[in-house]
Amino acid sequence: MAGGKGAECWFQRDLARFGPNSPAFEGGLARARAYCQDLAQHHYENFSVLTFWVRGQARHHMRAIYAFSRWADNLADEVMDAGESKRLLVWWRGQIEELNQPGSRPRHPVFVALKASVFALGLPLEPFHHLIDAFDRDKVVHDHPSLDELLDYCEGSANPVGRLVLRVFGAANPQRDKWSDSICSALQLANFWQDIGNDRKIGRIYLPADLRARFGVTEADLDLPQATEKTKKLVLHLCQKTRDLFCQGEPLLADLKGPLAAQVRLFHDGGIAILDAIEAQGGDTLARRPTVGKFGKMKLLGRTLGRIPGLANWFSPKKQTLASRKLDEFSLSGSHAWCRHVAKTKAGNFYPAFGLLPTGQHRAMCALYAFLRVTDDIADEPAEGEDPKHSLAAWTDGLRRALEGEPSHPLHPALVWSVRTFGIDPAHLEEAIEGVAMDLQPLRFETAHEAEVYCHKVASVVGLCCLAIWGCRSERARPAAIATGHALQWTNILRDLREDSGRGRLYLPLEDLRRFGVIEVEIARGDKTPQFFQLLDFEVARARGYYKQAWRLRRHLPPAGAAMFTALVGIYQGLLEHLALMPDRVLEERLSLSKKTKALIALSAWPLRLNQVPKPGRISPGNSGGGVTLRGMIGKSVGLGEAGDRGARKSQPSFSGKPRGGGSTGTLPAGG
Repeated sequence: MAGGKGAECWFQRDLARFGPNSPAFEGGLARARAYCQDLAQHHYENFSVLTFWVRGQARHHMRAIYAFSRWADNLADEVMDAGESKRLLVWWRGQIEELNQPGSRPRHPVFVALKASVFALGLPLEPFHHLIDAFDRDKVVHDHPSLDELLDYCEGSANPVGRLVLRVFGAANPQRDKWSDSICSALQLANFWQDIGNDRKIGRIYLPADLRARFGVTEADLDLPQATEKTKKLVLHLCQKTRDLFCQGEPLLADLKGPLAAQVRLFHDGGIAILDAIEAQGGDTLARRPTVGKFGKMKLLGRTLGRIPGLANWFSPKKQTLASRKLDEFSLSGSHAWCRHVAKTKAGNFYPAFGLLPTGQHRAMCALYAFLRVTDDIADEPAEGEDPKHSLAAWTDGLRRALEGEPSHPLHPALVWSVRTFGIDPAHLEEAIEGVAMDLQPLRFETAHEAEVYCHKVASVVGLCCLAIWGCRSERARPAAIATGHALQWTNILRDLREDSGRGRLYLPLEDLRRFGVIEVEIARGDKTPQFFQLLDFEVARARGYYKQAWRLRRHLPPAGAAMFTALVGIYQGLLEHLALMPDRVLEERLSLSKKTKALIALSAWPLRLNQVPKPGRISPGNSGGGVTLRGMIGKSVGLGEAGDRGARKSQPSFSGKPRGGGSTGTLPAGG
């Protein structure tokens, strides 16, 4: 918590009035609370600590906790003499133990107010000590070697405040503490990225050293009046990591009710707004410190009021308190919120299609996607020192325990609900984990059949889960669902050729490489040889064959499932044709359709949701009839630019006819 303008002025004045050498405060509890109120209302920069709906004794307790933290922060940051600062922190810590002594009389107004709160609520003293530990640490640690070490620092500097707030409202439990820790750590990190220049001036660097080395950022770069491109990229990378932390804590927003939910959401959304402001400046927080202006704060407040159900009625004496409610009533909604956020932020190609489903099926699809996303991340982004093979085995065990009534992850309640509500076969979920585990060792497939076995585990079993969610019980639909998984996964394989090669992975059959004379190392180098383009044409044609089989599934699906299937497969086949149009860029970047294109494809599938089959030209890659075509959407929305135009000219002037590799693409919704 930075002091801001005027911080040194008021603090030096109050240190002289209430410091260790000053007379004991004799103003009583009312005046002590008034002092804490003044600190809370006038010395917090980004948004008010106490919003108008926090009422009664909770206001006094929140102000006392904030005032304690404000003073400890300033004792560490605003006292320039390091020895004197350390002595004052020892003095501040010494008063904590007196809070639990019935006959003691605090000498400082903050501790007068805080003692009343500790006595009334039975607050533990450990969080206050942890805060002092963090400020002591700031005196000796001026640089942080890694993000994990920085998060360890946040456990003392930020997380204790969140846990204390939960206890003020009688809403604490182990799961909520964990969610709160994620939000508090994310808020602390957002503040670090916001204050890079200011922290550097006082000799502190919170940008992790290992990431600075990875991005090529030197200490001298942090002294410049403007951020270099490397510094900007590092800051934007850290902003994304911080958003992931906010995401991990988001179930808490749905798990709480009433004024506390509003308070926590305001903090959460305020932190997101800081990240938005940083990203709006391109990651340059040296030239200008990004802040949330007054208008932005009002928007946050209005949005918070609109998101908390029944907040206007919380004054009612008949309301049920948070402490009297069972955790189970909220944990499912919190889990659904967590899964929805993961799907919305990570499922770029899938999420637009989810919107075509009714609420229950939408929640189940988000839970299924979140499960697959977490499973992938366990394999691809293991924590330092962790064996992903063991982690996946533990993940499988955790899934089984969750299905037996012992959830251990935020997504488990929503996933278990989906399994039980829609009859998803848990064996398919375990098979998906087995497929991801195959990626832990360098994979090579000699034949297309071997590659299809892999595609079945990582993709086709997902299609079988979707059949259950969509309400399709026909055995005749299974072959088409399996082909759908092959089609989507093969499209992913072609899209990620260069990226996978950098990880030592190659999913294309080796017999295909030999057939066209392509050497694996050429793909890793990004060599654009005629042989590679012939290979790519061949694999695109293979994928088109999978799509032709996949479209047969639609005739077996109920309206909502048919709509989502049409949108999802339409988006992925559109991506395949996008790759076919620009083969020279496949080895340069990760190609994708624009958001507008995906939204238009999903919108064009909406008539199926109403049990109205769209006309063939609505999502057609080649027809000249009315409606939106993929060719038109890609040409207008993807933003090909000069390079994209060259790629399109090398391939084909339109989707109609035969793109490179031959074979008509057909009409997406009616194909097969």
